[in-house]
Amino acid sequence: MFGGREMNQIKKIRQKIDSLDMEILQKLDLRFSLAKKTIKYKSHLQDKKRETDILNQIKSHIRRFKNLREVFVLELFQMILKESLYLQNLAVMEKKEKISIEKKEKIARDSSRRKK
Repeated sequence: MFGGREMNQIKKIRQKIDSLDMEILQKLDLRFSLAKKTIKYKSHLQDKKRETDILNQIKSHIRRFKNLREVFVLELFQMILKESLYLQNLAVMEKKEKISIEKKEKIARDSSRRKK
């Protein structure tokens, strides 16, 4: 199928791809982390105008990249936006649940103190 030289080149290319995949994961993780930090400054988690602005900004830059199809990139960013909203909602629920658990623990501590 491939000679030793070709296999060596394929291996090098695949190592670069693997490295890029890890960078993509790290960037996504950072993006989602930052999205979660915005929660405390928002009155509503979903901001349709912001989402539209992001997608329009992506559209305006997509032509610079010769190997990216607009439809693919827009779908990808719609998934990223959807995941960001999901993670923000999850963080809000976890915070409420933590507060609720802390309140229950405080009530339990207070009631046990009163009994003594």
